[in-house]
Amino acid sequence: MLDTGQVFKENLIEAFKQVNQYVVLGLGTSASALALALSTASIGPQGVNVPGAFVPLDPHSARNFLLVVCILAGAMASYSAEWATVIAKELESTPELLQAVCTYPCFATSVYPGVRYIASLLPFFLSVTAVLIPALHQNPFPWGALRIWAVFLIAPYLALVSYLRNPIGNAWIVARKKADTTD
Repeated sequence: MLDTGQVFKENLIEAFKQVNQYVVLGLGTSASALALALSTASIGPQGVNVPGAFVPLDPHSARNFLLVVCILAGAMASYSAEWATVIAKELESTPELLQAVCTYPCFATSVYPGVRYIASLLPFFLSVTAVLIPALHQNPFPWGALRIWAVFLIAPYLALVSYLRNPIGNAWIVARKKADTTD
């Protein structure tokens, strides 16, 4: 017989792992894009080797490639956070199991809002800086392109922040309060 509590537990842990992995990927790609924006003068004619791209890219294309991966990583992180929230709600009927599973150490379970917000928004700020630095050297200033990049970069990370405005790890407190009021 299938134990749904066990399945929910495993899925919630996997969702926490995925949130962490995708945010780290977003941080890495946004930091790399920023490094490219800051050091394009020192890159020679051979191009830049970017993981996932099969040929060396010119610095501008490499930066854009990294920014697109950052957007996708943010979307996947917010999707995983959404499912972690849904699974935690399903586990509210078993508060002890929820409490135990939500002790998984990750920024999504942190009780400190600063940890959750910084981890969720830092890829956006690094990416926007990576877009803004080259734009400052262009004449006329490309306001339209900057707005488009900003919208695509902020959307997945704002969704992530909305799922993490309260720590998923504190769902067990809500479940315990519900259990205490029904006793």
